[in-house]
This record gives sequence, structure tokens and C-alpha cells, in this order.
Amino acid sequence: MGETDMSRRLISVVGFGVLVMFLATLAFVYFSVFAIPTRAVSSEATSPSRNTSYSSTSTTPNTIATSTATTPPQATATASAPAGDNTCNDLLVLVDKTHALPASYVPPDLVPLGSAGIPVASASLQGRRILLADLQRLFRDASSAHINLIVDSPYRSYAEQAALYASYVQQYGQAATDRFSAKAGHSQHQLGTAIDFSTLEIADRLDQSFATTKAGIWMAANAYRYGFSLSYPQGEEAVTGYEFEPWHYRYVGGANALALRQSGLIMQTYLQQFGPLPHC
Repeated sequence: MGETDMSRRLISVVGFGVLVMFLATLAFVYFSVFAIPTRAVSSEATSPSRNTSYSSTSTTPNTIATSTATTPPQATATASAPAGDNTCNDLLVLVDKTHALPASYVPPDLVPLGSAGIPVASASLQGRRILLADLQRLFRDASSAHINLIVDSPYRSYAEQAALYASYVQQYGQAATDRFSAKAGHSQHQLGTAIDFSTLEIADRLDQSFATTKAGIWMAANAYRYGFSLSYPQGEEAVTGYEFEPWHYRYVGGANALALRQSGLIMQTYLQQFGPLPHC
């Protein structure tokens, strides 16, 4: 082979090598700059939040609990808080003769009910804002059905309950008082979600005759549609610790009220199973 042929072949080999290196470099740059890596989907994007809550104006839950259910539905306004968290604002918190709220507890969203167009016995009466829309609907629908109702006693502070209980004890004795009045801290009224209803049919009194009035009958049939449930039903004193109070309803929210009704349980038993203990 001549010297000229060898020079030409060497130039060809070198040129080919340079071309290969150029193409490799070009490919590296392309995949580094233009290729988009796949990003893993966060579990938060596909899992529902534990704090998901129903609107206070909702009357139909996403899922309806039956009597065979072993877990409650989502809480209507505030999901049941994990152990150790503040649970006193939870709509299902258990407040009874054994489980008490602290003297310092005041609901965070108290509003005057009369200012919202609710018929009240006194302009100073307050309740939690979270129940307001449902309570307004309740009164609108009751009025449309020619039912007369009034809010007689909603929120009651720890101090007010203490004074009321003491006055009853002085008048009736403690044994009798304990059957119809709660000690301070043990009253559902301190939650701001319990309401004593009455009617002109009985001159706005609070007594067991409310059960047989048109208002009492309408409430017993329809209160759950607005998130309310009877706290102390007839014949359940051994469980609740209180005499029959057909006027005393507690707001637990639309989904919970419906689930409670369909469970066949009374409120006390339902809250013992599904409600958090007060911690605040």
C-alpha cells in the first residue's frame, strides 16, 4: 500500500471517530435538556383529607350509615380530632354526667341568634355560628307548616350553669335536681349547640307537655333534617341520667343526625360509641 493511500485511510478513520463522538455528544445533550423526568404522585393528592367536613347547610351526606355500621360518618362540621387534640368544638363530643367541659371553655363562634332572624325568648341568647344556616331553615320550614316555635335557651356559660344548678338544688334538693339539671361543665348547653325549644301552644314553657303539641310532634319527626337530635328521650333516664326532655335538642350536623336516626341508637349511646371525649 502506498504512503498516499495510508494517509487517506488514516484521515477517514479519524474523521469517522470524530463524527461518532459528535453524534454521542449531541444525543447526551438532547436527553439531558429535553427529556422530562416522571414525578411520583403524592398520596395527599389521591387520599381524602381527614379534616374534610360537611357544610352546615347540607342535609344529605355522601354516605348513609345503617344500623349495622361500626364506624360513624364524617363529622358534619369538624372531623373528630385525633387523641390529644382539642375536641371540645367537635359536634360529636361526649358531654354527660361523667365527662365534663372545663370552666374555661367557650365556643369560638358564638353569635346572637335573634340578629339572624331566629325567634328567641331574649335578644341576648347565643348559639354557635355553625348551626345558624340549618336553624334558619328549620324555622322557615316550620313556619311554612304553620308550626310555632321559639328558642328558649341555647348557649349557657359554665358560670350560668353553676348558678342555675345551685338555685335548683336550693329549691328541690340535689337528688331531684340531678334528674333534670346538669352540674356546671356537664351541660350540653355550654357547647353552644344545644337548644331548648318551646311554643306559644304552651305559653313558651319548658315542660313535658311540649311532646304532644303540634310543635313538639313536628320537631320529633323533622329535627334530624336540620342536623338536630333529641338528647334525652322518654324512657331512657337509666342511660342518659335525665328525665324525658322533649324540648332539648342538640345540633350534631346533617350527616350525623341522619346516621344517628338510622342507627336506632339514642344520642347518649351513639356519642359513647362514636364521639370523642372532651379535651380542651
